Amino acid sequence: MNLKKTTSHCSSIGLLFAVLLTLMACDTNQLYDQSAGIHADGWHKDSVAVFEVNVTDTTILYNFYINVRNNDDYAFRNLYLFLTTRMPNNNRTRDTLELILADPQGNWLGKGFGALHDNQILVRRNLSFPLAGSYTFSLQQAMRQDVLKGITDAGIRIEQSR
Repeated sequence: MNLKKTTSHCSSIGLLFAVLLTLMACDTNQLYDQSAGIHADGWHKDSVAVFEVNVTDTTILYNFYINVRNNDDYAFRNLYLFLTTRMPNNNRTRDTLELILADPQGNWLGKGFGALHDNQILVRRNLSFPLAGSYTFSLQQAMRQDVLKGITDAGIRIEQSR
């Protein structure tokens, strides 16, 4: 057996496999997708998850999602959040969002594995950014509890509308 030829063949297959994985992982429609971990003791009402997004093209329409991961310790079927947006000109807006995480029977929505449940919830379709530059998005829990148990991660995803 020619060891040199076999090694070369395996290297080629490995390289092809790595390229395919890289291409599958690329999301050309995505502008931004990040989440912040929430402290294991719970999400304090004064804790804010902050995300900086640089927008260069104001002609593209985007879909804006909130990403939430919760575990089985979360005691509610919904989650209220404050979403604060600071635009490049320092103007600010603040929205109160209600996100539904479980159906009326208490079954978790989204994707789950074990005790963790991931939701990606569309909150704005065909959003246009009026200014190019840096936008700051802040998420804060608004559930009337000083410390909210069971939310493990919160974040945002912004992708081009299709």
